[in-house]
Amino acid sequence: MPAELEALLFDMDGLLVDSEPHFYEAHRAVFAEHGVVISPEEYARVWIIRGARTQDEAVRRGVPADPEALRAEVMRRFRASVARGLALMPGARALLERARGRFRTAVVTNTTRAEAVLVLERLGLAPLLDRVVAREDYARAKPAPDAYLAGAAAVGAAPAACLALEDSPRGIASAAAAGIRCVAVPNALTRIEPPAGAWRVLDTLAALDLEEMAAAWRRPA
Repeated sequence: MPAELEALLFDMDGLLVDSEPHFYEAHRAVFAEHGVVISPEEYARVWIIRGARTQDEAVRRGVPADPEALRAEVMRRFRASVARGLALMPGARALLERARGRFRTAVVTNTTRAEAVLVLERLGLAPLLDRVVAREDYARAKPAPDAYLAGAAAVGAAPAACLALEDSPRGIASAAAAGIRCVAVPNALTRIEPPAGAWRVLDTLAALDLEEMAAAWRRPA
């Protein structure tokens, strides 16, 4: 391990931004119109934790609609919901402000760039980040290591000098596969499965003490 922590790599949905309820509601409403009921727990397990594609789930569940058109409708409703109001997760802005200028920072997300920029700009987080690494920037989605390897490269730091912050088992696995320590901050949806493989587990981002974290970094993992 390096002597110093150099960069913080943040997941976005469910970690910095309370966007998962908007994604859930968009999926629930669109699938319900085709007679398919999706509970919050099912959405968490299938879409967030397992990482299923909406198009594939539409086919698997026998939805009589074009899968790509159905996903497009889900995203249209998500964007409309975000436009009506979107909240940050507790402690998110304060943590980014404390980290600014001390650590290199990036969002590392499975979300497309257009969707990520929409959310980050709407909430005023973009100026607090050095880089945004979106789905177009790497080959394989989380839990493969590609996303976090791309994140480390984007901020010019070795993976071992980066700390990932994640809410989901898939994201934690991605960071671990990239050789990056991970602090897990599960939310109401993702805490239904234990954050296996995390270096630390916190209730909220507000509980992350950067001074303590930097000191702990110098001790063996």
